[in-house]
Amino acid sequence: MKKDYFTGTWLAMRESYDISSRNKNLTKFIKKSDSILDIGSGTGAFSRWCLDNNIFFDTMMLLDHDQRLLNNSYKITSQFCKGKQLISEKISNTEYKVKDPINEFTFKFKTLHKDLSLAFNLINSFDVLSMSALIDLLSINYLNKLFKNIEHDKVIIMTLCFNGQIYWNKKNSHDKYIVNEFNREQQSIKGGNLSLGCESVSKVKQLSKKKKYKFSIYDSSWKLSSNSNDDKYFHQKYLETIYKPLKKNNKIDRKLLDQWFISKIKLINNGSLETKVGHNDIIIQT
Repeated sequence: MKKDYFTGTWLAMRESYDISSRNKNLTKFIKKSDSILDIGSGTGAFSRWCLDNNIFFDTMMLLDHDQRLLNNSYKITSQFCKGKQLISEKISNTEYKVKDPINEFTFKFKTLHKDLSLAFNLINSFDVLSMSALIDLLSINYLNKLFKNIEHDKVIIMTLCFNGQIYWNKKNSHDKYIVNEFNREQQSIKGGNLSLGCESVSKVKQLSKKKKYKFSIYDSSWKLSSNSNDDKYFHQKYLETIYKPLKKNNKIDRKLLDQWFISKIKLINNGSLETKVGHNDIIIQT
């Protein structure tokens, strides 16, 4: 299973929005002694969110299919540490640590280049399993296998799960049509399997209930503005993630799509558009 949807550039752009959106209730589910397996880690954005929120853990394994993203994890984390009174130290090409001198604590990190579909033999070697902005890209088969293989007394943290809800302060008569079409597109074939898309949160809820696992669902929606130039740039790039895949869809009204997109861009450029992108954070205690 591959996360070809993501590039290093997009992940870097979205990280600050992810940091501000993840729900702070997650902090109480991770202990100092915990080992964490971060599936689909990218460059380690979840680990930096933990560092930024003083969430202490022993070890985190960053697992991703993209070697280039893993190769950049230490460099990006090292730059992050410089502004946080943290000290990073590279041990090898696949291992590094971060020291917090104020709290006298050391975080240990390892990277593992591995396809996401091959992670199941590792999950029970860790206390916590984390997945960020990922489950809507997964198939129901992957989710079923995860719930089948996970042992008791584990914590699963799924953050920034797209729930299919997108709202704008400046409404367009075609908003509902575009969002519905986008949600259909999200449930298309990715990595050879049909993605869960906007049904991912409800599927996780169903499986958790079936297994009688304790779970909590929190809001972690993006709130995009058009205030600064950086806000406008990211806002437009986000709208392109809706527009570009739909543009390739032969069944959609492309003229209507173009008109919708142009009207949204105009609102971004004049600084008036606000967008709420529905995400949820899910905590499961097995």
